[in-house]
Amino acid sequence: MATEIKTIITDETGEKIVAELQNLTSAVKSSSGGSTGGSSTPDISGLTSTLNDNSWEKIRAASDAGVAQSWWKIGDTKTILVSGTMGTLSISDNYDVFIIGFDHNAALEGTNRIHFQGFKTTAGVDVGFISNYNSSNTSGNLGYFNMNHWGNYNYGGWAACDMRYDILGSTNMEPVSGTYSSTNGAYGYRRYEGCKGQDPTADCATSPKENTLMSCLPEDLRAVMKPITKWTNNIGWMSYWSTIENELDEEEKDSGSYLRNMTIAISASLDYLPLLSEFEVLGTNGGYSNRTEWEYQKQYEYYRNGNSRVKYRHSATSSTAYWWLRSPNYDINSNFCGVSTSGHYNYSSASYSYAVSPAFAV
Repeated sequence: MATEIKTIITDETGEKIVAELQNLTSAVKSSSGGSTGGSSTPDISGLTSTLNDNSWEKIRAASDAGVAQSWWKIGDTKTILVSGTMGTLSISDNYDVFIIGFDHNAALEGTNRIHFQGFKTTAGVDVGFISNYNSSNTSGNLGYFNMNHWGNYNYGGWAACDMRYDILGSTNMEPVSGTYSSTNGAYGYRRYEGCKGQDPTADCATSPKENTLMSCLPEDLRAVMKPITKWTNNIGWMSYWSTIENELDEEEKDSGSYLRNMTIAISASLDYLPLLSEFEVLGTNGGYSNRTEWEYQKQYEYYRNGNSRVKYRHSATSSTAYWWLRSPNYDINSNFCGVSTSGHYNYSSASYSYAVSPAFAV
């Protein structure tokens, strides 16, 4: 059963509470067999220190046993065949996925997890997958790699965006409308204030939504993937935020800092194939995401170590690519964050098609 996205609230003393966190924790366990992936003792016999020489089943066993970091290191790669159709992109080629963190942000995202990101060519070039690159579309799902296909809005944030559902397949449950309208905000319509995303069912990875990146990944990898609890601005820009302006002084109004720090916007989602957030890539060098996201996220060790943030187009590896992040822009209702072709923080309209380079956990 899918679980509804849970929201952080703040009580009168300022203490942050995670609403119904136990329900979310139960969903993680039901999707992954518990924090260690099961009650039986993992079989780690036959492991080798060369990541690529191990099967995904053995990599999962090392993760479940909590010994992965003793065998492998940040940046290690494993080659997979990516084959199928993602949106309108038909692809069949070998690419490397690489380790970006061990037990990353485990207290909030789940323990016993090796976090990977895609992709590199087998020659070592960092790439993102593209389709109709740098083109804009707001008239429906045409297979563009845009954050939302119907309308140029970021309402509903990451959890409710089309990219999460029908391009990546990070969830197999479509966005739904909110209280403002019976249709607007639902899948097949423009995103609208109050719309919500839904968490995946337990078979999201093993029975993926068709024509998504998830469906293009190898079956043996999908069989061992674990969901990640990701914290993001899942409201986007909300016009009702302006109702608190009467409580602010002029300096706060002019700076827009209240929009940047809105705690009510941040909530958790379960994801199998999420985009990274601005803070997870850029740390404090970011500038366009809700700052309260940062309190529930950590920069991935791979990027904290100084590895390049520049990515290239999978189909033209000499051309750099702008790549999407899951964080909505904190004060503009049409934009999500991204990484520029020079590797710096940036943002762009949700309707534009750019490169994707998602993460997953085993």
